[in-house]
Amino acid sequence: MEIKSKNEIKDLDNIISKQNALAGEKRPDIIDQVIVKYDSKLGKAETLQEKRPSWSNLFGLFKSNSNADYYLIDTDAKVSFKLQYEVSTPEYGLLVFNIAFTISAIPNAETKLVETLARRKTPTTILQEKLSVWIEGLIASQVTNVFQRFDSFAATLKSTLIQQGSAIGLKFDLKVSGAEEDQPLPGSFSTDWLDVPVQPKDYNDLMKLQINVTMAPDPAAPATLVKLGYKKKDTFNSLLKQWLQAFVRESYSYNDLNANLHSRFRNSLMAYWNEQFSKQNLGWTAVELVLKSLEVLPAEFKFEKMEIEVDLRNVRVPLRNTVILNLENAEKFKNRRITDLERWIREKLQQIAQNMLSHVSYAELVSNINVYGDSIKSDLNAVAREIGYKVEYLLTAELVDHARLNFNFQFDKNEQAYQTSLNENVRLNVLISGKISSLNHPTWKSTLTPDTDFAKEMKKVLIPEVRKELLNTQADDFYTRFTDKVGPALEARIRAKLVSEFNVDPEVDILPQMEESDIIDLINQLQTGLQEVPVDCFNGAANYKVTFSVTAVDPLKWSLFANRNYSDAEQVKAAVGERIRIHTENLIRLHVKDVALLSDARMYELVSRFAADTDQTVRDKLGLIIDIIDVEQLSNKVGETFSRTTLSHIIEKIEQLQEAIRRTDRKIIEAIISDDDENSYEVKLLEKKKEQLTKLLKDENLSAFMLSNNSGGEKFDKMLDNKSNNISSQISATDTAPTDETEDVEKI
Repeated sequence: MEIKSKNEIKDLDNIISKQNALAGEKRPDIIDQVIVKYDSKLGKAETLQEKRPSWSNLFGLFKSNSNADYYLIDTDAKVSFKLQYEVSTPEYGLLVFNIAFTISAIPNAETKLVETLARRKTPTTILQEKLSVWIEGLIASQVTNVFQRFDSFAATLKSTLIQQGSAIGLKFDLKVSGAEEDQPLPGSFSTDWLDVPVQPKDYNDLMKLQINVTMAPDPAAPATLVKLGYKKKDTFNSLLKQWLQAFVRESYSYNDLNANLHSRFRNSLMAYWNEQFSKQNLGWTAVELVLKSLEVLPAEFKFEKMEIEVDLRNVRVPLRNTVILNLENAEKFKNRRITDLERWIREKLQQIAQNMLSHVSYAELVSNINVYGDSIKSDLNAVAREIGYKVEYLLTAELVDHARLNFNFQFDKNEQAYQTSLNENVRLNVLISGKISSLNHPTWKSTLTPDTDFAKEMKKVLIPEVRKELLNTQADDFYTRFTDKVGPALEARIRAKLVSEFNVDPEVDILPQMEESDIIDLINQLQTGLQEVPVDCFNGAANYKVTFSVTAVDPLKWSLFANRNYSDAEQVKAAVGERIRIHTENLIRLHVKDVALLSDARMYELVSRFAADTDQTVRDKLGLIIDIIDVEQLSNKVGETFSRTTLSHIIEKIEQLQEAIRRTDRKIIEAIISDDDENSYEVKLLEKKKEQLTKLLKDENLSAFMLSNNSGGEKFDKMLDNKSNNISSQISATDTAPTDETEDVEKI
């Protein structure tokens, strides 16, 4: 250990000074100072009693006491200075610390101070020597604390110096601090990448490791020690390498190192390093380690998408594999000197797979991929263990994605044209959704290849089946009974074929659909909107408008409708309207012989009924079903003729009734006049007969009134008025001509 002191204490004259009598020298008055007399022969000092002696008195003392020295002690004076010490040891290096002093004389201890410092040397020199002895002695006795627990050392040093100063009459105010105490604590730093050759235990060769270490201050070390250690950071690289080499040589074999490089070895190494740093009192610790080695094999190799090609019995296919190898014996692998493990594994996998699968068809391989994959893994593991590895995992990718077994397709546009039994052209689509239960089926075994399109293969078989089914189907059924007959028959036939030929799950969804065609478009257009057709009766005497709609094609007349080859919907609607018009007009001419006998209402009734009867004619001639929506009368001149004729008949009948009533009245009068008992019964009969005739007359009068109002013609009103006047005059006249009453009633 070496201790060096820098700087010296300042002159203590302000505190203690030796006084000499100088003739003629003027001095100021002495205030609050003490004169101490020191007898150098006796080594004793005493304080003069007079606190404020004059200079003249002092001069007298100096002359009368030539063997005595006099010291002036100023208890108010202070002296400040700083001492610096450098302490170095081979173990810890160099430590620098400072001691800042402020000293003063202790009141009433002046004699103790003089007896200590009043020697042949000056007080300043003596105090300097004493301080050196005290400080260096304490450093020597507490060297470990100086470096490792500086704060504790500083506290001890401070208390010791205060105690020693007080013993000689001096008061010490001091502060002990490291020279670098004001500097911040250094932060973490990383070493360079270090190449470290190591020799594992019981191994005759070297391995090269690469390390990068992050160092940080040890949180358990004092700041002083951390700062001292930081000054030695350039030595850390060599220390880390030395300790790493010793650790591997003593504790790890080659296989252990390979198997645990990044786990147990790494953690153990860092613990070992930090133990060494602590023993060396460097104040630093290793907190992070990045460890590499081109020679140390990873514990696991994973080869993804390792593809090989194998010639199967019927096709050459690629096999995509994922292989995971775990290291079992690194030394065995190194001795085999395999430079490219991936290439080696691929070649072995190729050989094993080819030998095992050369007699297998593609469909068999697809159906049993897991079984063959396990066998290949077992054989590959056997050869891998010969080089120090084992096959932990081998997955051969599915040759056919299972999602492809779930199919969903429909017929393309060019696959939708078919013909029915009478060669009518129809269009049909089929939507099919299901899944193949298994590819282990004769059809797939013979046809399946990596490029197989399942939907395409199925449609090759299904389209001819659909064609056969429709050739046995009538067009009428196709268009009118598709939902309940044609569709279900197609569905059943397709389902049976899919299950038997392609091993499809019977729950497959099959939806036949009629596709749009010219004839379907025509029907859709016919079924939209209402149509009107005029009906002309009796050469324009009566005109009507019939409104109708086309509702459907007659299921029994589909061929009739289809074979008409209409160009558009308007042509069909015109043909239907013409049928309604001709049929209605013909029926009117056929059934109405005397137009004068028809009322407006009756005429409207006949036109409506005959128009409705047209439905069957349209079915028979055009193959369509229609609905008569409305019949509207536009004009009717026939009604006027009917009103005139009818009114004349009514007036004539009224006249007959009136005449019969008159005759009955005369009979009653004659029976009453005869006053015969037998005639009383006859009178009753005659009165009852009159009552009946009167009721009939009222009914006819009402009919005549209503008819005249409905006719709307003035001629009818005048005719009715004239007839009524004549009838009234006739009723009032007396008519004596005998008449048979019974005959009159019957005639009427």
